[in-house]
Amino acid sequence: MKGIASVRPADFWATLIAVSITAAVQLSGGQSSANAAEVPADTLPARPSAVQPDSSDTAPAGPRTHPGIVPAPPERTYPERPVIVGFLLDRALDLCDLLRVRFHVPHGYRSAGAKARATVLAQLGVVFFEGKSVGLDRRGAGIWREWRLEGGVGPLYGSRVKNEMIAGNHYTDIEHPWSRMYRRGIVRNGVLWDDGRLQPLSIGAELHWFVFGMEIETYPQEWLDAAIGWLGLDSANDDESRILHRWNEWQTIPELNVRNEWKETLKQPDTGKE
Repeated sequence: MKGIASVRPADFWATLIAVSITAAVQLSGGQSSANAAEVPADTLPARPSAVQPDSSDTAPAGPRTHPGIVPAPPERTYPERPVIVGFLLDRALDLCDLLRVRFHVPHGYRSAGAKARATVLAQLGVVFFEGKSVGLDRRGAGIWREWRLEGGVGPLYGSRVKNEMIAGNHYTDIEHPWSRMYRRGIVRNGVLWDDGRLQPLSIGAELHWFVFGMEIETYPQEWLDAAIGWLGLDSANDDESRILHRWNEWQTIPELNVRNEWKETLKQPDTGKE
């Protein structure tokens, strides 16, 4: 009793407050540990890492995609020539593009008419032909099955054409990148302004006389392309080495699904005529 009575009131209350604070801290820490043990580990937030992984390391391998775009399967690629070989070949093909020479053999006597032309602004003619044509239209060489009615004066000139290749080189193939990436006017179908060849400056003549026909024409636009081609320029977008290189690059990016709006118009059913 003597020991307890000798304790001063100030010391007693200071000791009591200290013990209460220590107990409260230990109690709250124990409850936190118990709560942590009851919560599943997979629901706890991840502890931030000092080094975040690079997105390029965690991204899945494969072609790039974007939301809302369905990648198209890559199409056939084409072998590319050495640069100097491709350049010289393109220059030689530019010379082939300077003219068109074709001969026509009609079915029966379904061939009549004539046309003279000095650019789209100065032309006059009426031509009807149904049969087969053989020859060269720029760099496209082959045999065409054709039904054609055209006529008019100057820019008021129109054509209706059903055109199908029987045989020819790949410049007459509408599935080849050279024809798919740019419209050429070598294979034509439908109702067209002018002759549909996309060469408004062309100069030439055509004659049909029942059992035989022929046409010859030159393309001044291609003269310019042939000249500046030696400077590395390509005003006609027809350098095959450049086209094949771009096409092959596009096949590595499926989002660039190559389409050409005129492709379906080039495919016409067989006329049934031989």
